[in-house]
Amino acid sequence: MAIKKIVIASEVIRQLPAILKELGVSSRVLLVADTNTYQAAGRMVADILTGASFNLQECILRRQGQLAADEEALVEVLLNIKPDTEFILAVGAGTINDIARYTSYKTGKPYAIVATAPSMDGYASSVAALTIKGCKKTCSATPPVAIIGDVNILAAAPREMILAGLGDILGKYTSLADWQLSHVITGEGYSDKIASEVREAINKCVRLTGNQMDKRAIQSLMQALVTSGSAMLEWGNSRPASGSEHHISHFLEMHDILAGTGGHLHGAKVGIAEIMVTDLYHRVFNYRLEEIKEFIARRQPETTDAYKSRVTEAYGPLAEELIHEMQGYYLDEARRKERQRNILQAWEDMQLWVRHNVPLPEEIQGLLLKAGAPTSFAELGIPAARVKTALENAKEVRQRYTIFRLMEDIGMAIVE
Repeated sequence: MAIKKIVIASEVIRQLPAILKELGVSSRVLLVADTNTYQAAGRMVADILTGASFNLQECILRRQGQLAADEEALVEVLLNIKPDTEFILAVGAGTINDIARYTSYKTGKPYAIVATAPSMDGYASSVAALTIKGCKKTCSATPPVAIIGDVNILAAAPREMILAGLGDILGKYTSLADWQLSHVITGEGYSDKIASEVREAINKCVRLTGNQMDKRAIQSLMQALVTSGSAMLEWGNSRPASGSEHHISHFLEMHDILAGTGGHLHGAKVGIAEIMVTDLYHRVFNYRLEEIKEFIARRQPETTDAYKSRVTEAYGPLAEELIHEMQGYYLDEARRKERQRNILQAWEDMQLWVRHNVPLPEEIQGLLLKAGAPTSFAELGIPAARVKTALENAKEVRQRYTIFRLMEDIGMAIVE
């Protein structure tokens, strides 16, 4: 299935019956929402569709605490999909979208999303971020056939959700940088076109972001988030939009799940992590080539036992599965030597690229402060010790080359 329609404008929710009919939907629709998103827009959607003679069934996911895209939620939606269900209409943001996207994938029923907050970039994605047995998983899923973003609804979203969307968008600077690094050092595939589209959307959003976050800025933020998701869809995975900054957030979220706490919004953590990762970029690429050669010469490889011990201490009951998925890839010293040769060969070109394409940490911090977003994990109540552990171990979340893996290859400590 492909995205057939993206509409981000004021009062577009009134066009919903016409949009569904344009998509070939005539009657039986399953509306999926949670208690908050139903109040924000779901009830209005239901009234509009029933008023237009659609046969509407509702699946409202009610939870005492924060809703998760977990086994319980997936089964609840799947049980509400009947043989004659024609279409799934999700009303919400990240979690609802992931649930609808995955159930659409498993049942073959197409779906659309009515966005309730510009809080994350997954609206257009073809993967779902699920929590299975407490572990964050990226699973194949189905993109929506339509994305409907009514600016009036988006602007009325809780402020923290809007700021989370801004944090997520700012994180794309280092997502793109990590992708470029991997392309140069490991030969991973790369698209200049996709990277340019994402960068242009980020820059436009940043230009319009101000203290007021008015409707024009909200519309630009939502467009940037959808562009980012479309980039992932076009490329076939999350590489254009998720790197080391997201891995820090994922690490912290895994620990929240293990502790049974809701935690803070993903994008808020990504924005704070972006300050740290841009700082790493400029710290690392401030070294001269000769100094990098000296780092590599002094580097001591991590033994398998030390690696397993470190990951076990950092991830607890999730460690075994992560170690299995990583398959010792970054313990392979033959692969590392090849990457080190590529690092040295490309170092000075990469230095120039970073200076021109990665903002300074002060710039990211300034943008977040201007909008009223948190700029430190301490503001979210996350202890400094856990942040240090995240910085040192978030690279194990994905088998993906990032600034963390570059520093590992060089033999440079992430936390000084």
